[in-house]
Amino acid sequence: MQQRGFTLIELIIVIVILGIIAVVAAPRFIDIASDARVSALIGIQGNFEAGLRLVRMKQVFIKNRLPHTDSRQYWIDMNNNGVIDGDSSSDQTSIVGRDGIDILAFTNGEIDNYQLHKLVTSTDGITLHIPEKEQLDIGYDFDGDGELADDSCYLNYHQINGFTRMFGAC
Repeated sequence: MQQRGFTLIELIIVIVILGIIAVVAAPRFIDIASDARVSALIGIQGNFEAGLRLVRMKQVFIKNRLPHTDSRQYWIDMNNNGVIDGDSSSDQTSIVGRDGIDILAFTNGEIDNYQLHKLVTSTDGITLHIPEKEQLDIGYDFDGDGELADDSCYLNYHQINGFTRMFGAC
């Protein structure tokens, strides 16, 4: 009985085929972490928009019950418990201390920008930053400086223009 193995040509052909498969498939698997971060941000955007629609609906209901000349702030009862679950801080320039579940709004239809972060579900690695009064950045702060724009993996929400996606190097 004669034993026969693979020839050198057969082995080279198999190695070349495996190399082609590796070249085609490897880049797809390398970007899995980046794809996961982008998917997380897209999911956060969807949740944020759904939460914002709920806030707007409640806001219209309350606004229609107030006099048109009323220009004060009021709380939107987000958990429908009939109690104002306000924030532990009244600082109008920071997210810190904005820990109550209810959302502060204005009768002119705007929401206090420092309340918008309450619409974002806490996710590991996600950072919130307010670059300007009417904006909120949601994304990944890779260099830990508190800014998201320099990391190019974030969503920018502007109260007038809506969302802008900045998915550079996620």
